[in-house]
Amino acid sequence: MAKKFLRLVVNGKVANSEALRAAVAQQRGLGHRVEVHVTWESGDARRFGSQEADVVVAVGGDGTVNEVLHGLMTLPTEARPALAVVALGTTDDFARGCGIPLDSSQALALCVAGDSVAADVGRANNRWFINAASIGFGAVVTATTPPQLKRANFDAYAPCRSISTANLPSSPRFATKRLRARSG
Repeated sequence: MAKKFLRLVVNGKVANSEALRAAVAQQRGLGHRVEVHVTWESGDARRFGSQEADVVVAVGGDGTVNEVLHGLMTLPTEARPALAVVALGTTDDFARGCGIPLDSSQALALCVAGDSVAADVGRANNRWFINAASIGFGAVVTATTPPQLKRANFDAYAPCRSISTANLPSSPRFATKRLRARSG
């Protein structure tokens, strides 16, 4: 297998994960180039996500995935690296929906060995999204549910997350593009 250059964009809240550190060491031990960039302030994930790599890995939750996506989408299609995810967020909707392992070592190994597949990316009012676009009630539920409840009882929280409202802004502009993503 060809050696890969992975750029990890790590949410600062999960940067001390021992499992992640071990997974990075394992991939480096296999000869892959792994650069780790930890976010500190707003805009970091977007900036790191727009830099050169074979694969840009969003490490964190759905918010981190979204911010990295915004960075990737600033690049020309032919220069855009694949997006991969190591799920270390609260609920990790995107990773779960894609069948990405929640174990850091397995997920990072998938980032290296998995095949790239096309994924639809949408845009509404100049904001990109890959998982879901939400406004109204669903966004309020997500913002106001304590993280402990989201983690402790994912199945009970799931129906609340899927509720949405039809009150879209008066003329949203939607656009779609394709993005390469890593999958098993």
